[in-house]
Amino acid sequence: MNKMQALAKILITIIGVYWLAMVCLSILQIMVTILPHFCRNPHGMIDDMFGISLLVLFMIFIILVIAGILKKRDKIALKIAGSEEIKNVDAQIKWIPFAYRLVSVIGGMYCFGKSVGYIPMIIQSFIYKRQDTINYHQMNSIISLVILIIAGTYLICGAPHFVRWQTKKTIVMNES
Repeated sequence: MNKMQALAKILITIIGVYWLAMVCLSILQIMVTILPHFCRNPHGMIDDMFGISLLVLFMIFIILVIAGILKKRDKIALKIAGSEEIKNVDAQIKWIPFAYRLVSVIGGMYCFGKSVGYIPMIIQSFIYKRQDTINYHQMNSIISLVILIIAGTYLICGAPHFVRWQTKKTIVMNES
């Protein structure tokens, strides 16, 4: 394992454990939000369970994604540190695509972790029946959640188009 792979593995582990802890804390926050409401109003529980169960399943999906990244961090570190597209260049230039890939993967993990913060707000909207009409705050939360998931997915994949484009651009800029 070279320096680039070791650095990628360490950073993925640190960020992954941090966001896994944040997701678990968010789940606890949801439970603290849900339980008092259901104790006061057990008759409305069935109406709210569908939306809440979908959001909890989404939280479990995010936990599985982050846990999968942590489990496969060796393979991900090898992919991040790979420098197949640049051959016959000095060692400093080989770090350019590595840095872009590493930042994109960490950014994707950040997006997935941040998306969890919107889930309690959406659940509270379902619980307290504020959904008669969708207001600006609810729509903003839902749109932010969708954008974070889409961006997180692209970034966790390593943002391949961006990395290739930016690497070529950086090498051309350095040559001139």
